[in-house]
Amino acid sequence: MAPVHRKVFQIGFNKCGTKFLTELFQMNGLPGLHWLGGRLAEDIAYSKAVGRPPLQPWIDQTVLFTDMESVHRYGAPMLEGFKEYEFLDRACPGAIFVLNTRNVYDWINSRYMHQGGEYAHFHATHVGVSLPDLAEIWYADWERHLAGCRAYFKGRPEFVDIDIDTARPEDYRDIFGQWFDLKHCPDLPDEKVIDSRAAYLPGLQKMLWADDSEHSFSADEIEQTARQMAEFARPARLHNGPEGYRAASLMVAHFDAATKTGLDRAGNRLPLAQDENGVYLTDRRADKFQRTATTISQIARHSRDGKFVIDMQDARRVGTPGKRVGHPVIAYCRRQGAENVFLWPLPGYHTIGASNFPGQRVSDSLAFADKVDRAVWRGALSGNCSDVVAGHFHDAVEGPISVIAGTPPDSPESRAAQDLLSRNIRFAFVETHAGAADIDAALTPDEQTRAALERIGKTHLTDSFRRPAFFHRYRYMISLRGNDTGSNFLLGANSNSVVLKEEDGWELFYSFLFRPWQHYIPLAPGAGDILDKLDWARRNPEKCQAMSQDARRQCLKLADRNIRNRYLELTVAAYQESCREHAPKARPEPERP
Repeated sequence: MAPVHRKVFQIGFNKCGTKFLTELFQMNGLPGLHWLGGRLAEDIAYSKAVGRPPLQPWIDQTVLFTDMESVHRYGAPMLEGFKEYEFLDRACPGAIFVLNTRNVYDWINSRYMHQGGEYAHFHATHVGVSLPDLAEIWYADWERHLAGCRAYFKGRPEFVDIDIDTARPEDYRDIFGQWFDLKHCPDLPDEKVIDSRAAYLPGLQKMLWADDSEHSFSADEIEQTARQMAEFARPARLHNGPEGYRAASLMVAHFDAATKTGLDRAGNRLPLAQDENGVYLTDRRADKFQRTATTISQIARHSRDGKFVIDMQDARRVGTPGKRVGHPVIAYCRRQGAENVFLWPLPGYHTIGASNFPGQRVSDSLAFADKVDRAVWRGALSGNCSDVVAGHFHDAVEGPISVIAGTPPDSPESRAAQDLLSRNIRFAFVETHAGAADIDAALTPDEQTRAALERIGKTHLTDSFRRPAFFHRYRYMISLRGNDTGSNFLLGANSNSVVLKEEDGWELFYSFLFRPWQHYIPLAPGAGDILDKLDWARRNPEKCQAMSQDARRQCLKLADRNIRNRYLELTVAAYQESCREHAPKARPEPERP
């Protein structure tokens, strides 16, 4: 296919007829790309930062680019590629730029309700404001962006300024007809669609009028809490030895804040580039690397010259016997007593404002006494199929699941894998309590795991993904070890229910804030005492409610941006201090695995 030379970039905001524009071009045989899961905006931002032409994977075969933004990930920066019209103009001479507009107040309402309100939550999280504050911010951004576009493209014939509220189908044909042969045009929204937008208002009012008041802590409370959390984040011990980083995962990264560069475990340059706002960008979407890039951005806000080792892989057992590292490492989890591991929030999951992280208000409106008198658990099938209670971590659950999925159920290989699977704590817990009157427990597997469980007749142990409101129905929420232990626990801690948490020996940055019998009911490793602890909870409803209330107070600290920023600042300083005090005479370079 020959390259398509004339390019069209939509540079108005989303929720302004961008899909209509894409349909217009595509139905006339002109290739168009719409949003592409944020990849268009991510490519534009990274390309600008490293000085390469933008959109290279698609530019030759695409005419129209629309919705060039990436706002949908809590653990990644907000990127608005449509605002980079000057960069796109320099990169693509002769391109057409479309400023699509509408009534600004209707646009604000539409944005608030986009994706059921989730889009607004993403925006508020990235900007660091409450939902009601977005309206004023969006209005100012609208005015500023439109004025900038019109000033930059003034007098340019390739600039299309179109109001979708008044434009008719023939207007689009007339405007773009000077460059393209548009024989067809999609229908404009009919009366039913327009009328349905009036239904936005009740939902919008409910969202904005909800209690969004922030709990404020005094300066002394902020400093005390941040210092306590930073002290907890320090390793139990510091060790300076010859081990290097072999015990770290393949995700380990070496970041030099002075040179603004990163190296991987093998010493290769990482695909990182800092933009004009100080944010580190990457074009590497696979293998959880965005966690590392976001962590580096956070570290860089507090250090201009430090050197850091970062490993944001799950279930890090570095710093334990047999897994020693010779230099301090930043990770989001560690085993109790681990040496050299500094704790850091996991981007996306522990981001303030993220949907699965505690906010300034509790979304659970159901009183403890009004909840179902049962315990509930849902979670992915994750973890190991070994005696983890005794500290043996091997045979990751993915192994037996893969064997079960690919072999006949009655084969020796499958039977051995099924036996191994039965040793997984999550699987064993759900199988033990399947159909129990007191406990509602089920796995929420991915497609491969569900298919494997179906082969061995275990789909009765599964359920579909559940929203928080489902869990809020129950008085007792169970937290079991696994890759999602953190989010699993916090969901219950920030509710009117009480958490029964397995003591699994793992620590996260917030673990210091939650104490057994004060903020949750502890379960023995393996959760074999669940029925005894549930019986205690039922006999002590007042104590359970007090625990729940105290846990919610701690969640307010997690949602406080001042505490978070100060904690990160102190942790960066402590890490750098440890590197200076315990540095070898010649710091080892990254080593090949």
